[in-house]
Amino acid sequence: LNQTNLTKEEQQQALLATGNYLVALLRSVLLDIEPPEKPANVSWNAVYTLAKRHTVDTMAYEAVRRLTNTPPAELLTAWSHRKDANVAKNLVQVSERDKLVRLLTEDGIDVLPLKGSVLIDMYPNPSWRQMADLDMLIRADQNHKVRAHMERLGYTTKIFDSGKDDCYDLPPFLHVEMHRELVPSGSPIPGLPDYYVDPWWRAVPDTDHLYHFTWDDHYLFLLAHFYRHFQVGGSGIRNVMDIHVFLQNHRQDLHEEYLSAELELSLIHI
Repeated sequence: LNQTNLTKEEQQQALLATGNYLVALLRSVLLDIEPPEKPANVSWNAVYTLAKRHTVDTMAYEAVRRLTNTPPAELLTAWSHRKDANVAKNLVQVSERDKLVRLLTEDGIDVLPLKGSVLIDMYPNPSWRQMADLDMLIRADQNHKVRAHMERLGYTTKIFDSGKDDCYDLPPFLHVEMHRELVPSGSPIPGLPDYYVDPWWRAVPDTDHLYHFTWDDHYLFLLAHFYRHFQVGGSGIRNVMDIHVFLQNHRQDLHEEYLSAELELSLIHI
């Protein structure tokens, strides 16, 4: 955050203050309350940089624009332009998600949308849930058919038959991950690889070849995804917000006894 003139401890304190303020801004949007004004010990450039790093700058802008003391005009304009670009990107991603699901399922390919592809529809404003990529679960033995479709649509295959997912790119910004596994077999997290060795037995059909998880199993995967990232390399603000937004929408659809038993079985101790 360009705090090179500070000691390491001072840099850590500045980052913590910036993070706390960014969380307060995001909280104000999610709860539809008045956003707090920026503390004197926080830099607007640092807030903007951190919001971009965590891919929450669109939602943060929603709070910032409501403030009495907004950022300097140049930064506010740049932030507004980035927000507009993010909104346009989201619209394209959602359209592409729907197109891919339609094309693949019509060809007999089983598809189960994951993560942001599902969560975006739960946010009060879908544009607030930025997506770095589109995630879908497919059957491993159908990935060659999927690749043929993706390349026919102009995508470039970046990763294929390696790791847990196949990755495809379409300029300028579309990135699609077709997961053959939910948790890599070599994951250092005890229990999770075995628990998700065959996620399809948990899948519930919507229509021919389109599937979803029950809300219980969707919540379990959200926790597993967060837990794995947190344990291996750290997790961001957006994953925490996803869990909050999910619970705001589906807490009443969850079954505590089932969740407790499955969390114990998968060895996710949160």
